Amino acid sequence: MGLAEKRAIEGFKGGKFNEIQKQIESITGFPVEFDIAWDNFGSQLEGKSNPAEAMNEYMEGMFFNPIINAFRSICSDDMGKTALKGSLKKIQMINTGSHYGEYGVSYDSGVLKLDFYYTNVDQVAEREAAIRTKVESAL
Repeated sequence: MGLAEKRAIEGFKGGKFNEIQKQIESITGFPVEFDIAWDNFGSQLEGKSNPAEAMNEYMEGMFFNPIINAFRSICSDDMGKTALKGSLKKIQMINTGSHYGEYGVSYDSGVLKLDFYYTNVDQVAEREAAIRTKVESAL
């Protein structure tokens, strides 16, 4: 991972990520802890003409938009908000380079683990459904 990729990651962490955290908190009604393996995402940016733009597209399309949409559905009423608050301990995000779609989602002991590599970014609904299904089945 070169300097451009490191800058893209730091730019996302210091900017867009803060906005997304606030948005998720407003949906769930509580602060959500994130455990993000930031360095794992640099390889997905290598060779991109605009690493910062690619980072935003990757993190939003692959991870955050599906999370936000799934949580909107789960937290559409007080019962869902209460159930999620009583169960979710943190969201772990990694990139092992071997998963996408439903195969990259697990929910165990209150930890929502997402492991997606950079592909099919626009297929948000598939990842949203996988997140929603895994989490709801555990609530």
